[in-house]
This record gives sequence, structure tokens and C-alpha cells, in this order.
Amino acid sequence: MAAIVYGWGNVLKKKQIMGYQWCPSCGSFKPEYLSKLVFRVHISYIPIFKKTKGYFIACPGCEKGREITKEQFKELKEKFKPMTNSLSKKCFKELTQVCATCTECSETTVQGIFYQMAQKYPISATEELTAEYRQLIIDLISERLERERMMLQQQQMMLQQNQM
Repeated sequence: MAAIVYGWGNVLKKKQIMGYQWCPSCGSFKPEYLSKLVFRVHISYIPIFKKTKGYFIACPGCEKGREITKEQFKELKEKFKPMTNSLSKKCFKELTQVCATCTECSETTVQGIFYQMAQKYPISATEELTAEYRQLIIDLISERLERERMMLQQQQMMLQQNQM
């Protein structure tokens, strides 16, 4: 006699990548997705029933985020459509490399990097994408500069302790 495997529960389904953000819960830069919270029932892993319980902008790492309305979900999905998952990953990887060489976080630096990236990726296709990626450039540069400042501070403290 074969056992029937059944189950139910909520699943967060990623639908559209919006870009990369600093996730305070995970403590790192992670992709930010438009997601649906779906309640589902299955028998032998075959879906029998699905019901959408809510719409969210969420981090896939920790699944934390904020709830949005169905209308906001549809609107944002359309606005972020030009950036696919693979394009977004390539763009983020290249952005981290470019931002790693920056020594200041000025408007000129951000604009130059944005213009350079907009030549390869559709990050200026909509106002939302433009705002998202400009903020990402600022965050990447600021985070790296802050990390360097902290390391320098630690080195100075160690030198002072060794001199005593």
C-alpha cells in the first residue's frame, strides 16, 4: 500500500526583481523581489488548491519585507519589467566592481557610474529603475567607504595600544 503524501502551507513566490537593496535583517546586499504570499494545498506534491494571501516587496534571503496592495503590485511589476533576473545579477556584479574603485560618494561620481551602466543595461528605462539604481550606487559606495573607515579606525586603535 502506497502512502499518500499531502500538505499545505504558505509559500512566498518571487515574481519580479526590483533591484538590489541593503537588507538590515540579513546584513548584506540582496535582490529585492515583488512577491506573492500563496496558500497552497497539495497531494503527492501536485498542487490542488492555491490562493493568494498578499503581495509583498521582500528579500529572498530572510523573506522579510513590506506588504503592498494588489494594484501597487501590478503597477510595480510593469515598471520593473525591463530588468530581468539575469540582467539584474550581471548589472549588480559589475556595479560592485566599479564602485569598489571609488574614493568619494559625490553626485558627479554617481552620475558617471550611472551613465556608464545605462549604456549596457536598461536601468534608465523607467523613473523607478533610475531611482532604484542611483540609490544602489550611492549605497554601494557609502558601504565600502564606511567599511574602510572602520578598518582604519581599528588599525589606529591597535597602533595606539602597541605604543603604550
